[in-house]
Amino acid sequence: MSRIYANKTDENHAEIRDAVRAAMPDASVQDMSGSGGGFPDLCIGWRGFNFLVEIKRKKGGRLTNAQVGFHQNWQGQVAVCSTPAEVVASMLRAVHPRK
Repeated sequence: MSRIYANKTDENHAEIRDAVRAAMPDASVQDMSGSGGGFPDLCIGWRGFNFLVEIKRKKGGRLTNAQVGFHQNWQGQVAVCSTPAEVVASMLRAVHPRK
């Protein structure tokens, strides 16, 4: 018998998701918070790039064990953000890394 756990989102989750959607109407912003397995909260497609974002209520918020495992094993971009500005900044850093 399998157990079903309710996924809990941080209280700023909807605010950040909606702000990113409003600020970037040309982006595809998918709420993935119900995916489980440590998969990040948002999957954003913008100008041919894909971005994964884990939302935390405050800077330095703790990741769950599943999230830590996902971040350690994922070979692509993933960011942990607590504000809409951090989401956009992480996307720009991924597209235009400093040399």
